[in-house]
Amino acid sequence: MKTTVLVLVFFLFCAALTSIDTVSADEPVNWAVDVGDEIVYLLERKTISSSFDKYVEEFAPFVFGVEAGQRLIARVDYLMPVLEMVNVSPSDPFSYCTMIRDNDSVVLAENISSVVIPVGIWSMNHTAANITMPEGLRIIDTADQWGTAFEGQFWFLIFPFSFMLEIVYFKANGTLNSITAVVKMSGTTQIDIRLVQWYEGLQTTNVQNDILTVALLTVVLVGICSAVTLIVYYRRHSHTFQ
Repeated sequence: MKTTVLVLVFFLFCAALTSIDTVSADEPVNWAVDVGDEIVYLLERKTISSSFDKYVEEFAPFVFGVEAGQRLIARVDYLMPVLEMVNVSPSDPFSYCTMIRDNDSVVLAENISSVVIPVGIWSMNHTAANITMPEGLRIIDTADQWGTAFEGQFWFLIFPFSFMLEIVYFKANGTLNSITAVVKMSGTTQIDIRLVQWYEGLQTTNVQNDILTVALLTVVLVGICSAVTLIVYYRRHSHTFQ
């Protein structure tokens, strides 16, 4: 049952990732990165139920080589020549990247094709525009970002599932800004992954770290309050006994 559901969900996710369809010759596209360029990412959140990890590994193997809060590097290895993008199949990758762990340069995964896309691809009149999008699938199109988001709910046998899958690119250079994937079964989180492009001063939303920080601050405050209370109590009683 779990296999069927995960394959279904990630099939829909991959459909969102590959919503770019055939490119016609008169539509201008270009690359804003070069082979050899490196893009730094931060795994902001990582929650994967042990029952689901082997299925996630088939689609995002690099996730298992890092923990939440760690960085990884996407090295650009291949960019499809612009002239070859004419009438390309939507299943053909535009680029390949190798994912490398930042702290020790260990290769986590190769031939990852969703990190870099051609600049200008989002403004094209591709054939996908004539296809009725599934319910819950929407296009993200702002001044500086473009991507797709897909969320919804369904039942499998007696189990209710909900999912939220989002991928966003920077328009300036066509590099991946973030990927977010959340899958819940019967209200319990089975998958919660968020990968974001890292830069100096990035404000993260790692809930696990936030909870730990609050807990530590609470312990410190309780300790301070207890110490102050004891000091006040001691001084008052010491004055009384003198």
